[in-house]
Amino acid sequence: MSACKKKGKQWPFIISNRSEEEVMMNRGRWGLFWMNFGFSGLMYSTLLIFAQAGSFSPLDILMSALVAPLYMFLFMIALHYNDLVFLQQRVDRNYANVQTALKKRKDLMPNLEKLAKALMKHEADLMEKVTALRTQHMNAMKNSQAIAGFLGQEDQLFGQVKVVCEKYPQLKSNKSIKQLMTIIRNLEDEIELLRSGYLNAINLYNTRVDSFPDMFLARAAGFDKKLRIF
Repeated sequence: MSACKKKGKQWPFIISNRSEEEVMMNRGRWGLFWMNFGFSGLMYSTLLIFAQAGSFSPLDILMSALVAPLYMFLFMIALHYNDLVFLQQRVDRNYANVQTALKKRKDLMPNLEKLAKALMKHEADLMEKVTALRTQHMNAMKNSQAIAGFLGQEDQLFGQVKVVCEKYPQLKSNKSIKQLMTIIRNLEDEIELLRSGYLNAINLYNTRVDSFPDMFLARAAGFDKKLRIF
């Protein structure tokens, strides 16, 4: 396993031949080791301080015993909080990735308009749909509630384009059209993969927000449930 970074920046990538779960479990084991080391060291240090002060009453022993659980409590709060932050950022990152892929598909609209013009003698309504979707794209991307409906229309349009191209052999043999259809298919696969990652991230985040004991920390720190957009 190795970490990679751009020059002058932090380490944002981990490259490994192990699965994500294996990497996380390994890091978790080391984290527990150092947590137990700190736990034991704190309790020993507290007892040592009382011993050096010459005061070693039952109350001192009780206070020494309470220091470690307090440390563990604060430590666990920090761990759960950081975990919620990570999961929230993971949802936002996956959402941004889907948005980037959708922008790529939006950038294909001018090429689709050219294709639609070539198809107009075969499918007259195709040009109108392409033009309408191109104008709707910017408004839909600004309104999260309208994204799902817009994507459904866009999927139908791309599906119709593929069906029309399959119907007419002279269109399938056109090099530019073949290249465009290949790009569309690859982009659809990419979007579907990114959507799946987004849904997995949002399901995991929402489950943690609703689970004990994270639900109390989430409400206190303002971690709201995420709405599924795509």
